[in-house]
Amino acid sequence: MPRIPTKSPATGAPLPPHYIHTLNSHFVDQSSRVRILRGVNLCGSSKSPVGKPSWILEGFWEAVEAADGDSFVGRPLQLSKEEYDSMNLGEGTAQLADDDMDDGGYVGGQRFELFSDSGEADIHLARLRGWGFTLLRFVFTWEALEHAGPKKYDEDFISHLILVLQKCKAHGFLVFLDPHQDVWSRFTGGSGAPYWTLLACGINPRSLTATQAALIHNEYPTPAQPDPANFPAMIWGTNYSRLASQTLFTLFFAGRDFAPKCIIDG
Repeated sequence: MPRIPTKSPATGAPLPPHYIHTLNSHFVDQSSRVRILRGVNLCGSSKSPVGKPSWILEGFWEAVEAADGDSFVGRPLQLSKEEYDSMNLGEGTAQLADDDMDDGGYVGGQRFELFSDSGEADIHLARLRGWGFTLLRFVFTWEALEHAGPKKYDEDFISHLILVLQKCKAHGFLVFLDPHQDVWSRFTGGSGAPYWTLLACGINPRSLTATQAALIHNEYPTPAQPDPANFPAMIWGTNYSRLASQTLFTLFFAGRDFAPKCIIDG
């Protein structure tokens, strides 16, 4: 078996004992032992903000057209109110008391389920560990990090993410970080990239459904008469061959070849 590196290929720093390599289609530890990992996704809900699943059209466009987009604080697991208070959240993520919410958990039209004092993160991680899982595929998106605009990073979400990852470590999990995407973005029928990437490429997101450039769950079959319950199973994958994602992927990964005069920020 080839020799296992002792230093990080990225930083040159010595690798910790828990570091896992990929070698000959296997996961291999620092002692050259093949590891069989028991993993689970954490989790698909991270593809959208708390309280805004893919089938809800109300506020879907307005949140990104009129403001800085939606915060993803609370994904993939929610912390307690005390833990959020300790983060000193900025203006982009309101610190709310229970009496700020209506009976449905809404504040100003936006759903907040963050401060339930449920200790969800610890409860769920302890449950997964008890079931014998040792590895988490930890899902997050570009939109969650940079929804407000280019180089405008959501420090509140980053702080939340760090706290959740620290809990994963405390519960004994290995973590595989998955910067996830499906068919480019929530706004082209999937998840991943922020809304402003569509505008930067000259795309009018409100016209995607009408032109069939993308199939969007909450606008199916039409924005005027949406019936997301009848969205055909797995049809979202056809967005990979539709105009919106094809254009965006081409500009992002091959823009210097196919659109050399459309380079944004250098």
